[in-house]
Amino acid sequence: MEKLIHCRKCGKLMKREIVDGWKAKLVCSCGFSDFELISGVTRSLAPKLIKAKKRELTAVSKDIELEFEYSKSEREKNELACISEVTFLLAGGEKKEELNKTIMSRVCKILNATTASLYIAENDSLLLTVGIGIKDDLVGKIKLKIGEGITGLAAENRELIIVEDISLDDRSKRIDGIDEGSLKAMIAMPVLAGNEVVGVMNIKSSSKRIFVEDEIFFISTMANILSLNINRLGN
Repeated sequence: MEKLIHCRKCGKLMKREIVDGWKAKLVCSCGFSDFELISGVTRSLAPKLIKAKKRELTAVSKDIELEFEYSKSEREKNELACISEVTFLLAGGEKKEELNKTIMSRVCKILNATTASLYIAENDSLLLTVGIGIKDDLVGKIKLKIGEGITGLAAENRELIIVEDISLDDRSKRIDGIDEGSLKAMIAMPVLAGNEVVGVMNIKSSSKRIFVEDEIFFISTMANILSLNINRLGN
């Protein structure tokens, strides 16, 4: 039964005019008007809208999940192809310096990083020998002491270091032309030959990120190949 509404100004019975599916306009002959929600319609429509939205969200969620799985599968495929390529180059006698550059370039691309660098251990210091996304004139000139900055700590402790935002990490050492304010996430992987540190791989991203398990395994594998390359005889 429709609810009767009387005018709050003159007391006469007001007419109801439907505006849309959610509200009605109340009009009195004296000129006074008001609005009211149509509660019955609200109760009947809301569940349908909620179900429709839920279906939309479920579909979007599935699309995101499928896209993530596809992206992960493609990345893993590229990682395996990269490992195969550099192993072949190592066995074929590729020059040390060229292979180091190839490895760091592939790692930077596959991980969608902003920069990738390789420091080689020299006595008690680390020398930048490869820099992808870094000014060429810095390569061969920048040196860090063992234990200096995140890179030096990775070498000193012989342990992988992952940082979500280097700008907020007190251990980070700012180097002009490399550790600029735009860089955020970082992974420093020591390159080991037994218990000896022969270098450190640095991967940096311009956005905060968490490196997932397969990415860390990939970086670790590339570090092992770098170790073999750095220590091999000849060129």
